[in-house]
Amino acid sequence: VCPSNTNYQFDTTFMLVLAGLGIYKLIERRCPDLVPGIHNVLVLLAFIILLVVVGVLYSGPVFYGLFFVVYTISSSVIVFEVYYRWQIRSRKQLVRWARMIREKPWPPKQKPKFAMAVFSILLNLAFALASISAQPADFNSFFLVVLVTNLTVSLFYYIITKCLYREVPSWRPALYFILAFVIWMIGIFFYTRAVTNWLEPPAVSRNGNRECIVLGFFDAHDMWHFLSAFALFFSFLMLMTLDDGQRVTPRNKLRVF
Repeated sequence: VCPSNTNYQFDTTFMLVLAGLGIYKLIERRCPDLVPGIHNVLVLLAFIILLVVVGVLYSGPVFYGLFFVVYTISSSVIVFEVYYRWQIRSRKQLVRWARMIREKPWPPKQKPKFAMAVFSILLNLAFALASISAQPADFNSFFLVVLVTNLTVSLFYYIITKCLYREVPSWRPALYFILAFVIWMIGIFFYTRAVTNWLEPPAVSRNGNRECIVLGFFDAHDMWHFLSAFALFFSFLMLMTLDDGQRVTPRNKLRVF
């Protein structure tokens, strides 16, 4: 099948869903009262996939202008909700939430959480500005980079904060982290050796084809898919075992960050 806007969607779609679920899992670990139910999360993921499809098929100044406004507002609201631990459900709650921001003592009581909130707002604002200034033709991959970057930042924040609060992780997540990191690096190496370009006509894209490097059948992009599958497996094993060292700790004694 020749590369095109339509058949390129599907493998990246799975990555979008996995990245979204990873972010959900990290927030849900210490703030289960803030995250919506899993059914609402799946609806949100469906909306994100629809947004990506529209972005690929109808990208342009109007789309990126709307994306800039919607993404900047939604990402900032999510950060504030997690930081202030407040769910906005009505106009009255919104007014109370704004009052809480004004009355929040300074300096912040949880400095790591405050630093993460500021960094997240600036990071996502940078992504929003990049979208409207560069207007990438491949919105699918651009938005995947946005989600994966947020997931990576959230993961490192979670691990660093656990260490600051002296919550020593067990050996399992450390092992899974090392395996995932090594396999991701090897996989990204193969990913950068592009053998197709769906933005170009099929005849031009075929000029980038290379000899198969494994068993005379699999090329560099096939190796990316194989390795990324293993890397995802170990990455989610790490996510699922991060708090194994606190299995006997009562939930009301766990730090909230």
